[in-house]
Amino acid sequence: MIGNAALVTGAASPLGAAMALALADLGFNLALQDVASTVNLAEQVRSKGRKAVAMEADMQDAAQLDALVSDASEGLGGPLTCLINSTAPLSPDALVTLSRAEWDQSMDAALWAPLRLAQRFAQQAPKGMRAQNGEPFAQNLILNIIDQRVSDCAPDFMTHSIAAAGLKAFTKTAALDLAPDIRVNAIGLGPQRPGQYQFAAHASDQRFTGEGFANFSEVATAVRYFSQAPAVTGQLMSVRVE
Repeated sequence: MIGNAALVTGAASPLGAAMALALADLGFNLALQDVASTVNLAEQVRSKGRKAVAMEADMQDAAQLDALVSDASEGLGGPLTCLINSTAPLSPDALVTLSRAEWDQSMDAALWAPLRLAQRFAQQAPKGMRAQNGEPFAQNLILNIIDQRVSDCAPDFMTHSIAAAGLKAFTKTAALDLAPDIRVNAIGLGPQRPGQYQFAAHASDQRFTGEGFANFSEVATAVRYFSQAPAVTGQLMSVRVE
């Protein structure tokens, strides 16, 4: 298993909390970022005997974004060995009405922010270890969370669909660039429960066409797998629950 200090972005969401608690169960100390409070989640992590710091940071603020990794490692008392990029604000847009400002805002949040955090993470990550056979052993992990638009493009979420495809490509290229010290993988989420931008009827259609809803416990299982698979990098695991 890799080291025991992780930064989870978007941790105030049910998905972020599920992933954070899964890492806590594996022995990770956690820095928990969101624009909303993660104080209650931090208490849950501490109840498991782990260290936790709650960080209210805006990923679209350049200064806060640049300082996030160093603040997290300082709060946990050592270098981070795991980064989960799980912050991608979702808002509808379309080709015929899309403005440059909307494009920049979406790309900054969904693509530049995880890339910048990966840069900062790589600069402070411990060097990889070597297994008994002398082969490099990556003790560090970056895990990008991507929704179903990586394979099911949505014209009413134009920039988000493009950013999801970009994050998938970034996962593969970063895995090559950062090997052997850091592994980079992704989890592709299936449809989630009806929310602000999804009607119940559409969600029902997705279930009956076999796509299913993303189940947070299944995503947590995928997080546990990647954290304990030192030979796996550059991979996208799709989580679609029937």
